[in-house]
Amino acid sequence: METIHQTPMMKQYFSIKADYPDAFLFYRLGDFYELFFEDAQIVAKELELTLTAKNGKNAEHPIPMCGVPHHSAAIYIEQLIEKGFNVAICEQMEDPKATKGLVKREVIQVITPGTYMAALGEKENRYLLAVVNVAGRFGLARGDVTTGESWLTTLPSREAVLREVEGLVPSEIIVDDAELADHLSSLGIPLSVQTDRLASPLSSGARDEAQVSAFELLFAYLTRTQKRALDHLQPAVAYEVEAHMQLDANTARNLELFRSARSGERKGSLLALLDETTTAMGGRL
Repeated sequence: METIHQTPMMKQYFSIKADYPDAFLFYRLGDFYELFFEDAQIVAKELELTLTAKNGKNAEHPIPMCGVPHHSAAIYIEQLIEKGFNVAICEQMEDPKATKGLVKREVIQVITPGTYMAALGEKENRYLLAVVNVAGRFGLARGDVTTGESWLTTLPSREAVLREVEGLVPSEIIVDDAELADHLSSLGIPLSVQTDRLASPLSSGARDEAQVSAFELLFAYLTRTQKRALDHLQPAVAYEVEAHMQLDANTARNLELFRSARSGERKGSLLALLDETTTAMGGRL
């Protein structure tokens, strides 16, 4: 690594970035969130921002850099989330004017497609889905971090999982092994593999080990990304897929139940025709 990267600030940046390799690190510098290296190159392209260099484009080792004003960062973050990316918000934890030397910084939240809280005003749930394989039985835990609701079920095969996921249309999927990831990758939904689990009394309604394991995977992911109290989460509710009418994704599309075939939007669908609710909560129900 070049000497130019070894400034105290760059050392701090690398230390923090190492813990969030799968997220764009929005690193707070004064009135801006700055991005460096590959993060900067990708974000500049995705958001059509100007790509500059921290130590000058003509320097021996220029560091790619781009930034957004902190007061309007939400606009840019939303665009990245809708494109399926993750964003780690790294804030200044000290007043730069009252601090001598390097300002302490730390990540206060990781925003992902399935945990985007700004979606609270939408009439549709934004589901985060955890899928695990426990001795050939597949546990699913589906949660909406904006409402605090979650549901659990167990399925007998990968094919059954694929059908259920297609119908749920989650915003993000977490799995516990690479084989499951490969199986679900064809859906084009943001997906990540993690093995960490965190026990929670909220899974007390689970009916088997697979459901408990799935909820613990979901809960661990929420705890790691949100970095705050999750007191609004409600006890998970177990359900049986066979207890409900089954419609595959193609049937739902052809009948335009939730999306117009022409525009791909809610407007023009059967749901939009029937929905006379005036609040986001009513619309989700």
